[in-house]
Amino acid sequence: YADVYPVENQEGENSYSAGSEIFECGIYTSLYCGAVLLKKHGPLFDDPLIGGGTDKPYKSESTVPAQWLNYWTAGVYGYIIILPNNEGQINSITYNNIKGFYESIAYSYFITIFTKVTAGRKRPSYDGYPEKDKENDGRRSFISGHSSAAFVTATYSSLYIAEHSGNSSDGITIALKTAAVTASFAAASYTAWSRVNDNRHRWSDVIAGAAAGAGSG
Repeated sequence: YADVYPVENQEGENSYSAGSEIFECGIYTSLYCGAVLLKKHGPLFDDPLIGGGTDKPYKSESTVPAQWLNYWTAGVYGYIIILPNNEGQINSITYNNIKGFYESIAYSYFITIFTKVTAGRKRPSYDGYPEKDKENDGRRSFISGHSSAAFVTATYSSLYIAEHSGNSSDGITIALKTAAVTASFAAASYTAWSRVNDNRHRWSDVIAGAAAGAGSG
């Protein structure tokens, strides 16, 4: 157990096994890289495993661009690294949560891409998709990547704030934490709603994506 997980030494500080840390990081990096490779692949099956209507109007612009989610992710990393936690600044809590957030994202990303290429579900606006994208992006409706990315970020950041930020016995701090958590999940929910509104997903797609993201977080 001590070779795999950090343990308390006599000074009360966490000690780590370099081998186990490299092994752990390698596992999640492999998942992330595997997802990147799978994303370049078309649907694994000729026929979608899940059906659904495909005649919704095609919209080329997204209400919530993927880049906004990248900014949100970067902001959470910055929050974890720059702002002090309950034990101070730049310590084992910082390290564990930088690693933990990365692992959550990698796991969620792999689940999302693997499910997309396996299910091969056509988007609600598939019929109006540009021909060059129809059999690739047009068949990646299940599950919603925007939803999984938004909810993994909202879930992990909310748990981090609740556990490691501020004095939990102070009323003002509790109110600020509550506001931050509420805002995070409101943003994630809006992202999921926008994908249905943009005719890129059905509600079943975004609910499954949200579950994958929240579970990973």
